[in-house]
Parts: sequence; C-alpha cells; structure tokens
Amino acid sequence: MNLFQWFLIVFALGNLFLFVKARKECQNSNSYGLTKALFLLGMYVWGDVLIFSLFWTSVALICLIVNNVYLFFTFVSLFWVVRSFGETMYWFHQQFSTVRREPPEKVELYSLVHNDSVWFIQQVKNQCITILSLVMSIYFSVLWIKTGF
Repeated sequence: MNLFQWFLIVFALGNLFLFVKARKECQNSNSYGLTKALFLLGMYVWGDVLIFSLFWTSVALICLIVNNVYLFFTFVSLFWVVRSFGETMYWFHQQFSTVRREPPEKVELYSLVHNDSVWFIQQVKNQCITILSLVMSIYFSVLWIKTGF
C-alpha cells in the first residue's frame, strides 16, 4: 500500500469516528454547536458533521478503490465550490434578514470590523473560496481525465 492509500484509510476511519460523535451531539440537541476544529472539512456545526462525515467516508472509499489522487482532489475542490457558494448565500441572506440568527458580535471576523459589515465580509471570503475551488476543480479534473479515469 502506498502513502495515499493509507491516508484514505485513516481519513475514512476518522470520519466514521466523527459520525458517531456527531450523532451523539445531535441527539443531545447540539446540532448547531460549533466545531471550529473541523472547518477544513466544511463542518461548521455538529449537524454538518453528521452528514459530511458520511460523505467524506464515501469519497475516501471511492478513491481508495479507484486509487487516484486526482479524483480525490477533484471531489475536495468540487465540494468546496458547492459549500462556499452555499455559505455565500447564507451570509447574503443574513445581511438582509430582519431575523438575526447570527448576531454580528458572534461571527468570527467581528474583531476586525466591529459591526454588521461582518456579514458581507463573510460573503466575500466565501466568494473567494468559490473561485479558488472552481479553478482547482477544473485543474484536478483535467489531471484526473488525463490519467484515464
């Protein structure tokens, strides 16, 4: 087995562990509890972890079977295209909503701006992630296709 295959096995097992933890958290009414350490996997709250941990486990198993690193990075980058676009929309709606689900002072970048402009800062941050992820998706897709699937 090569290093990439070992990484996928550990990644899949780690995500299965996260699923078990998320299930307990969600059953204890903590679906909206923040999971700051898991943001690189697109998991911001325990409800995200409940679903995305199974997604990432599936991705790891598919890529383990196919044994193609470019397919893995294509999955990752396409995931971030969709996730960051969704986050952009979330913060856009929060900016113009009369319901304050996310008070400005509780948003991570509030310390930089000290007002409700933190909502459009979040939008712009996620728009940048969307663009970077889209370019990386194209790049890794081309590499994946060149390997003959």
